[in-house]
Amino acid sequence: MFPLPLLLLPIIAHAQTYSATYLPSNAPAQSEEGQTGTNRCSTGSNQTSDCQNAYINSVTDWCVWAPPNPGPDSVIGNTEPTHSHKRIEVAWCTKDGSGTRLIPDGAITGAHFVQTPDFVQITGACSLSHHAPHSSHHHQQA
Repeated sequence: MFPLPLLLLPIIAHAQTYSATYLPSNAPAQSEEGQTGTNRCSTGSNQTSDCQNAYINSVTDWCVWAPPNPGPDSVIGNTEPTHSHKRIEVAWCTKDGSGTRLIPDGAITGAHFVQTPDFVQITGACSLSHHAPHSSHHHQQA
């Protein structure tokens, strides 16, 4: 196994590009046209969750979006929304407690966290050769 660049990252949350002010406690079931998952998530975790909320709290507590199911057509470029596809990506997180799917222990081989007044960024590396979100994929991009 060798670490692969985690192309899912960097994830950048920037106030000027999206201004939703939902908290988990008052989020609507869906907030985007064509969204198939939910923003109303539980407080546990399970590997079949349709939760589409992502959290970036620290270098050890963050989420990415990735396709919900493995398979040759489940690479991010084939599942991102288009005129023929819905928004199916789900949240995969490093910590339990947000109602999302969990990134398996050992999949993340390194991460770096930056927080400024204007953005939050996570960059990192992973080894998905034996781990979900999808072990048949060498990289994902969000």
